[in-house]
Amino acid sequence: MRLRPSALWSAAVAATLALVTSACGSASQQAEPATSAESSASLTIGLNYVGTVEHFAPYYALKEGLYEKAGLDVTIKPGGDTPPSTLLAAGQVDVAVMDTLSTITAADKGADFVAIATEYQQTPTSMTCRKDSGVSKPADLAGKTLGLKQAANIYLPAILSTIGVTKDQIKIVPIGGQDVSMIIAGQVDCMFSSFAFNEPRSIEMAGVPVTVFPLGDLGIPSQGNTYVTTRAIYDDPAKRAVLVKWIGAIAEAYEVLLRDPEAGARYMVDNAFTTGLDLDQQIYQSKTQASYIATEYTAANGLLALNPEAWEKVAQVAKDLGLTSSLVDTKPLIGDLSKEAGTAKL
Repeated sequence: MRLRPSALWSAAVAATLALVTSACGSASQQAEPATSAESSASLTIGLNYVGTVEHFAPYYALKEGLYEKAGLDVTIKPGGDTPPSTLLAAGQVDVAVMDTLSTITAADKGADFVAIATEYQQTPTSMTCRKDSGVSKPADLAGKTLGLKQAANIYLPAILSTIGVTKDQIKIVPIGGQDVSMIIAGQVDCMFSSFAFNEPRSIEMAGVPVTVFPLGDLGIPSQGNTYVTTRAIYDDPAKRAVLVKWIGAIAEAYEVLLRDPEAGARYMVDNAFTTGLDLDQQIYQSKTQASYIATEYTAANGLLALNPEAWEKVAQVAKDLGLTSSLVDTKPLIGDLSKEAGTAKL
C-alpha cells in the first residue's frame, strides 16, 4: 500500500534504487512487456494505491464498460508492497502510476520509461499550516515552528530557497509519519509533508482550520499520479494505439467525476473496490482533488495533459538535491498521448 503521506517522495526514490537492480541489468534478464504475448487490446495497469476515489477513473471505466466500448481488455493491479515502477520494469504491468520525480530519478538510473498522461496537475504532497499561525503565504514561514517528517527533510533546502527563507529563520521540530497531534496542539505552526486530501481534514475535524500549500507553491511543481509506460510499449504502433484508447476511456471517466465529485466518492464506497472506506473522507478527498485534476492548464491543454515546463523544473531540483547524478533531459521522458486521445479541455 502506498505510504500516506510523508514518505511519498522518499519512497519513490527508494523504489527507483530497487528498480535499478531489477530492471537495468542485461537484456537477457529483462522480462517481456505484459502485452507482448497478449492481444494488442489487453492492458494491465499498476496503481500506486488501492481503489479509493483517488483512482476513480480506472475503476469506473472498467465497471461501466468504457474499456469494453473502446475494445480494451483492462486489468487493474491495486498498489501493494511492490512499487508500480518495479512492476513496469519487470513487464508485469503495461502502465504504472508514478509521478514526475520518480520518473526522472528512474531515468537517471537507466530505466527507459515514457510518461503518457497524468491525473494530477500538481502532486498532493503539501505543507499544511494552522490558519492562526499567520502563515498565509509560504514566505511567512520565517519565524515559525515547522514540524518536519524525517522522510521530507531532503526537500527542505529547495523549498526554503524558493520561498526566500533560511534554515536559521525557522525552528524545526521532528514529527512522526502520521502524526497530526502536534499541529493540533499548537506545538508547531506548520507541518511538512502532508497529503492534501488527508491530514488537513483530520486537523480541521479537531477544530483547527488550516491553509494548505501544494508542493508546486513551494518550488517543486511535480505532477502527480502520472501514467508511465516503457519505451518498448510506447514505440510499438499497435500498443501505442491501445494506450491512446485507454487514456480516452479514463478521461471520459474523469469528466464524470468532475461533474459530481460527491457522487464519485459514493460510487467508490458503494462498489467497494476497496473495503472499509470512510464515506465522509472520500467525499472530502473527491471534492478537494478536483482542483488538482482540472486546472487552468487543462482548460488550455486538455485533461491528463503533461506539462513539460514543470518536468524541467523538477529535473533541476532533483539535480540540486543530489537525487540524480546529472541534469536529466526530460524531453525523451514525455510522450503525452492526451491530445491524441482528444481529452476534454476542462
